[in-house]
Amino acid sequence: MNSAMRIVIIYNPQAGQKKTRLLDQVKNALETAGHVIDIITTTAPGHATALARHYKEGAYDVICAAGGDGTIREVLAGLYPSPIPFGIIPLGTANVLAKEILPNEKPATIARPILQNHYKRSHLGIVQRKDGADDAYFGLMASVGPDAESVHNVNLRLKNHLGKAAYAVSFLKQVLCRSPVTYRLTIEGVTYKVGAAILSKGKYYGGRFLCAPQADLSHPEFQVVMMPEIGRRAALVYAWKMLRNQIPSTPSVTTVTATAVYIESDRPACLQIDGDPGGPLPASFCLSEDSLTLLHGMS
Repeated sequence: MNSAMRIVIIYNPQAGQKKTRLLDQVKNALETAGHVIDIITTTAPGHATALARHYKEGAYDVICAAGGDGTIREVLAGLYPSPIPFGIIPLGTANVLAKEILPNEKPATIARPILQNHYKRSHLGIVQRKDGADDAYFGLMASVGPDAESVHNVNLRLKNHLGKAAYAVSFLKQVLCRSPVTYRLTIEGVTYKVGAAILSKGKYYGGRFLCAPQADLSHPEFQVVMMPEIGRRAALVYAWKMLRNQIPSTPSVTTVTATAVYIESDRPACLQIDGDPGGPLPASFCLSEDSLTLLHGMS
């Protein structure tokens, strides 16, 4: 895109309180290149979805989300199934999808795929819960296990002070204080019993931890990474291997390709999507019929 573009940035000030300078730098880089930038601020949960639905029908050439993982998911939900290019300005704590598509979070790196119209077509993941809740969309991954419970139970005040370290504290609390859960995944008629599982559209978990090396955001499929061993010790071992990028080479770990997955549990449990709470199990997972235009900074 060489001609001047109109770009709308849907900005969540709650997620981006500590990174307003980064937003200003990205905005300046885009304006310096001759483009017209409008920043629209969200005021409540769900507002980003409504804004994306409104602006995808307007005169904008690009829609960007500036905020954390929740803001990005909201904009994706509102944007779907429009083909308008979608960019990410990561201002949150984990920024899991941003870390999959951007080599770093420097202003020039964030602006580059927007300026160069470098994109991949990517299908969204969809969670269909059994409690009557609306379908939820995600761009990168979903999971069940102690990590999902830690996302649901993280201390928000601690998160504001410690950032990502708050999730580690919550994870240890879930592993040590909560009885292990057995999850049952049904994929193409086959049932797997596991202690944790990740449904990933990308290669990395939680940012930079290699989880599913065969995954590609442009492929309409999940890589389902299953950790079958159940119990506190197993959870800690799997976490250690994840931190060391050893999950793909762990003999007990099974990875299968799927387009639809059903997950239930032997006791009340939750799921997480793109680093945010995803609600209770049981739930079905599938892929969107259409794909989105995801502006992408990786080669």
